[in-house]
Amino acid sequence: MSKDRSFPGTGILLRLDGRTGAQSEVTSGGKFTAPIDVAVEADGNILVADVATGGFGAVIRVNRTTGKQTVLSQGDGTGDPAVRAAGLCVAPDGSILVVEQNMIGGEDLSSRLVRVSGARTTVTSGGELRSPCGVVVDSAGHILIADANAFPGFGGGVIKVDPATGAQTTVSSGGGFVAPGSIAIEADGSLLVTDSDPGGTDRFLFRVDPVTGAQKVVASGGQFKSLVGVAVVR
Repeated sequence: MSKDRSFPGTGILLRLDGRTGAQSEVTSGGKFTAPIDVAVEADGNILVADVATGGFGAVIRVNRTTGKQTVLSQGDGTGDPAVRAAGLCVAPDGSILVVEQNMIGGEDLSSRLVRVSGARTTVTSGGELRSPCGVVVDSAGHILIADANAFPGFGGGVIKVDPATGAQTTVSSGGGFVAPGSIAIEADGSLLVTDSDPGGTDRFLFRVDPVTGAQKVVASGGQFKSLVGVAVVR
């Protein structure tokens, strides 16, 4: 699946054939305003995080067959209306995990991780979370977040969150990181993290040891221009 923000005020969700690259539209317009991330549920339906739906952002479920859109969670302007969905994933139990950040003022201590499963609950907020972008769940159920501005002065990092208590621990920070964005988990548990310097030309894909936090460059330069996502194909 691919999200596309090249149609201001509408947005489109595309299905790409992995062999041929052929594109087909799943849905467009409707509730979409500025889709930013996408995930697939166990039944094949598609989840889209949109930073501007209704003016306050939303998580939208898209029927994989019909393209029908259903809003699952939406900001209402109460509390801090600038904090909006920036990334999401599906947890093993089927609940939806969403990272939210201040989309207007940049890094902000009101950033948080929420769980959407019928009710909407906050798993953790503040702490090292400032500009969370990517979120995944490892085999032990721990939640891993790539944050572009965590650890000010040290180039962002990867944070582990206990799903029960919300306690945050540092997995990796500093080193080669400038602005970590998207995160994925390999079969052996290693983490893949994209990093793009917003003010420069550095573009990297890092492999991070989940135990030691050691970083290793997997690829850089070449065709990389603006890294916004990574996935592991099994």
